[in-house]
Amino acid sequence: MKRIILALAAIICISSLYSQKRFTIGNLTYKVSWLKKVTVKDCNDTATEVNIPATVEHNGHTYTVKSIGKKAFENCDSLFYVSIPEGVKTIKKSAFNHCDNLITVVIPQSVKEIESQAFTCCYCLDSVILPEGLTKIKPFTFFKCYNLSSVYIPENIEHIGMFAFSKCENLTSIKIPQNIKKLNHCVFYECKRLESINIPSSITDIKLGALGNCSLKSVTIPSNIKNIGMSSFYGNDFDSIIIPHGIKKIKFATLADCDNLKYVHIPNSVKHIKAMAFENCPSLDSIYIPNSVKSMDYHCFSGCNNLKHINIPNSVKSMGEGVFADCKSLISLTIPNSVKSIGTSAFNGCTNLSSITLPNNIKGITWLMFSDCKNLPSITIPNSVKYIDQWAFYNCSSLSTIVIPNKVEKINNEVFKNCSNLISVVIGKGVKYIGKNLFEGCPKLETITCLATTPPNLAIDNEFPPTVTLIVPKGSLEKYKESDWNKYFNGRIKEME
Repeated sequence: MKRIILALAAIICISSLYSQKRFTIGNLTYKVSWLKKVTVKDCNDTATEVNIPATVEHNGHTYTVKSIGKKAFENCDSLFYVSIPEGVKTIKKSAFNHCDNLITVVIPQSVKEIESQAFTCCYCLDSVILPEGLTKIKPFTFFKCYNLSSVYIPENIEHIGMFAFSKCENLTSIKIPQNIKKLNHCVFYECKRLESINIPSSITDIKLGALGNCSLKSVTIPSNIKNIGMSSFYGNDFDSIIIPHGIKKIKFATLADCDNLKYVHIPNSVKHIKAMAFENCPSLDSIYIPNSVKSMDYHCFSGCNNLKHINIPNSVKSMGEGVFADCKSLISLTIPNSVKSIGTSAFNGCTNLSSITLPNNIKGITWLMFSDCKNLPSITIPNSVKYIDQWAFYNCSSLSTIVIPNKVEKINNEVFKNCSNLISVVIGKGVKYIGKNLFEGCPKLETITCLATTPPNLAIDNEFPPTVTLIVPKGSLEKYKESDWNKYFNGRIKEME
């Protein structure tokens, strides 16, 4: 027993001695582990070209170089060439981080592991051949290697970590091995010159921003894909895309800012089109929405300047804020009765919209809903509507007449501001409150017919065009004359005949 204890003590002492021993030869500092192995721990930051030896001799001992240590070459700004010898198995975290002028690194086939951030911000690195024994590319490994134009990824690779090649701005093509199961978060994000990529059939998951802001000319998504993450294809150059069956959501900004996108196939497995999914796709002129879709979230088609034709199926229940904002080529639209709510600014800036059918279930005309719809000559407000929010019809300069239905109780400020061709308005009998400056900038307005027998309350310091005649229900004239209405229509209030 005593011999065993002494032997263990000796091993511990030797191990401790080796683990603490460092020595420097030339530009490199080594740390001794045990069994005569060393790790490269540091490099002189003035070194320009480094050939790491396979073995080093120190104090009569020969040591084998087995790894490149954590941050060993970090911030070696003068370094432009490194050769790593055969026998090295590991390149540790941030080993070459911010070697700003490193152009070439030779990685031997013996390397089995390259840890995260190993070559982050090697701005001048132009090509990399990864060893066949490598099975993982860790997160941020080549992040911000701006000049990297060529990467060989061996077939044994099973995992590529998030941001691994993000912002490799000179990378033009990449071949992904068949063993990869997912494209990780932002893995090729902002590879601005990446024009072609294969997505192998092994991949079932495309994560957030995986191929965002690249320059892909075409893309084929395998049929077995189960998830396409947010912003995963935004800002690309392809003109068509087929979303495979099985996808249930087109997520946030998935295809936003795809300037050349003209055709999209949405399968009938999709239930939700999420926020900004197709925002600012100026070449998209038509799209078919399948009858599986239940919601269209905020700004999902906003800024699609050339969108002329779109169907909204009767499966849709809600349409979010700015859903078609600035769709300047949209001419007509029919919204089915299945839709229960439409968000603010939904059609803001649809300057060529001339015809729209609203569903009979919505409760309100929301804030800025039709603002700047300059070619909208008329609109039927559904009987279900109870309120009209501020600026709902702002700058609808072709609108000539409007009838506000009887269930509307509240009309907020400046709803018809700058409706410069508005001539007549009928306000339903249910209105109880009218906001400030409702008809500011309506110089052609001639008559306002208010069907409420009890004068609605008016916002303080209101204004009405000075030449407008107010027509009120028979028997209500005196009530209106005794109310605040008389301040604005003195001598211009008439009863219906």
